[in-house]
Amino acid sequence: LMLKIFTILRLCPVTGLYNRLFSSSSLFLQASSCNVSISEDGKKLKLLCDGELERRYHGVWLRHNCRCPECFPAYSQQNIVHHSHLVDLKLTNAKVEGDNIRVEWKSITGNHSCDFGIDWLRNYDYTTPGIHEERRKKETPLITESLPISDYHEAISSNEGYYEWMKQINFYGMSLLQNVPIVDKQEMIKFFARIGEPQPHAYKLVFDVISMKGATDAAYSEGELILHMDQCYMESPPGIQVLFCLKFDECIEGGESILVDSYPVLEELRKKHPKQFEVLTRVPYTVYRVHDSLDNLDSPVSFKYSSPHIVLDAYNRVSGFNWAPVHHFPLLVKEEDAEEYYEAFVLLSTMLEESPLKIIHRLRPGEALCINNHRVLHGRNGFKSNGGTRHLQGLYYNIDFFGSKFRVLAKQLNKEDPVKLLFNHSCVA
Repeated sequence: LMLKIFTILRLCPVTGLYNRLFSSSSLFLQASSCNVSISEDGKKLKLLCDGELERRYHGVWLRHNCRCPECFPAYSQQNIVHHSHLVDLKLTNAKVEGDNIRVEWKSITGNHSCDFGIDWLRNYDYTTPGIHEERRKKETPLITESLPISDYHEAISSNEGYYEWMKQINFYGMSLLQNVPIVDKQEMIKFFARIGEPQPHAYKLVFDVISMKGATDAAYSEGELILHMDQCYMESPPGIQVLFCLKFDECIEGGESILVDSYPVLEELRKKHPKQFEVLTRVPYTVYRVHDSLDNLDSPVSFKYSSPHIVLDAYNRVSGFNWAPVHHFPLLVKEEDAEEYYEAFVLLSTMLEESPLKIIHRLRPGEALCINNHRVLHGRNGFKSNGGTRHLQGLYYNIDFFGSKFRVLAKQLNKEDPVKLLFNHSCVA
C-alpha cells in the first residue's frame, strides 16, 4: 500500500508534491531531525539536530540578528535593529517549521518574531566546543618554499583563472604573474581593475622604479634595499603591491628581488623567543617620511605613524605586522623599554634576513611580482647597470577591496577554499 502511495505521489502533477514531502529538506524530515527548546530564564534557545552536538543561541543575539524584512531589508541587506529592542528581552516561543526555526521574543518595545534557517544557524554557530578553534585553523595562512606562478592570459580570460591567481596571494602572500603584455601602464591597470582603483600613496599613482641621480627614494638608486614593507608611515598602508618588469637588460649584474614571508618567522619568534616577541607586540616604534618634494607633490610632506611592530587579534594571532627600517624615527619610549626593544629588533631582523624560506628572483620583462604588503617583506640586491637598464613600474591596491573580490569570486564559483587571514588587523578572514 505504501509503495502505491509513493508511486502515485511521484507521478502526481500537483507542483512537486512528492519532492516537497520527501526531499531531504522537507517539512517531514526536517521536523523529525531537529528539536528546539528555550531555557527556563528565557535567555537562550537550544537547537539539537540528529547526529550533532547541541547548539545554543542567546535570545539577544537572535534578536539582534533578526532576518525579517523589517529588521534586515532585502534592498540594503543591512541590520537596522535598534538597540532598544534588546532591552529586557526574553524568548517566549520557538518551534521547527520545515527548514526554519520560528522564534518569538518580547522586550520593552513589544513582541516580535522571525524565521531563522537551520543551515544559517549552523553556519553562525558560536557555542559548539572547538568551533572557534576550527574556524581559526581554516584561516591559517599557508607557507611556500617557492614563488607561486600564474599566467596573465589564463588569469584575465576567466573568473576561474582570476580566482586562482588571487588565491595564491591570499594563501601564500605572493604570486608571480607571467606573460604580461609590455604595452603601457594602462594594460596593467586594466588587469587589476577587477579589484578596484589603484590606491593613492605618497608617490605617483603608477611609479617608475629606475635608477637615477639625486633619487628621492633609495629604490631609485642602484643600492641594496633591505627587507621592508612599503608606506608603513600611513595608517592604512597599501595592501597589494605590484612590481611590473618592463626592462631588465642582461648586462646588469645583481638587482634580484628578494621576498620573505613574515608569518612563519613571527611564529618562530613567538615559539623560540617569547620575551622578544612580547616586546615587539607592546613597545611602539615610529616610522616617518619627511621630504621637501617627492616626485608627484608640489609641497613638502611629513608622514608619521607609531605602533608596535606586531599586532595581535582577540585570539592572540598575528593580525598585523609593519616593518620599514629605512623609515625609523628616533625611538621615543620608556627608559626601561629601550634596550629590550633593540634586542628584539636586532633578533627579528636577523631571523628575517636568514629565513630559510627567503625567495630570490631576477625579474624578466613581462613579469609582475604581486605581494601582500601587510605580510610579505621585499628587498633587492644592489646592482651594476653596466650601461643597461632595469625598469620596473609599481602600483598598489587596497587589501580590503582585494579580500572582497576574492570572497565574491569564491562564492560565484562555489569554491570551498577557506579565505586566509589578510593581515589587515582583522580578527576574521
